[in-house]
Amino acid sequence: MDRLLQSRWDNAESYQAAWHRRSHDMLALFDSSVPDAQEASFAEYGCGPDAPFATSVAASGPRTVRTYDRKRWHADCGLVDFNTGATKEMPKTDVGVLSGVLEYLDDVPATLALLGQHHRFGLFSYACWTETSGSAGISALDHRCHRGGWHNHYTLPQIAEIASSVGVILRVGESLGQVLLAVSYVMRTDHL
Repeated sequence: MDRLLQSRWDNAESYQAAWHRRSHDMLALFDSSVPDAQEASFAEYGCGPDAPFATSVAASGPRTVRTYDRKRWHADCGLVDFNTGATKEMPKTDVGVLSGVLEYLDDVPATLALLGQHHRFGLFSYACWTETSGSAGISALDHRCHRGGWHNHYTLPQIAEIASSVGVILRVGESLGQVLLAVSYVMRTDHL
């Protein structure tokens, strides 16, 4: 297991209260994208100790959210770790949510495709790489890899292409400098 990921994400203090805003914005994006959104059930992957997306959903009305992480933060938190293949606890819900998670995955395309086997929709955030050259670019990449622990560095067109390869992008938004994507798996052309 990646020691940086383990030391960072097994520590409750690594999770920022500001991320609740991103979760709120993601839910608003989904609700404005899907006609029957108020009846949707969710699975929040990478929930952390505070489960910010589940908190946003609970405040919005009587919808179901199941929480998952690579560590069991509380009794109702299931174990899912996409990098190790520990995915047997993945549920079938309407929406699979990855907020602040994609950057730490070894295989983003495979993970998004796997979500399509369990959910009708995907809701994702991603901090896109801005290509730069010279010392500034090298320093920024070093920071993302060694201090941030990120495993991938997609640009906006690249992450949009990956999302489009597994589903249909319904809406795109932004929160805290990250792109938000609402994706439909049920509208894929291979399902028609």
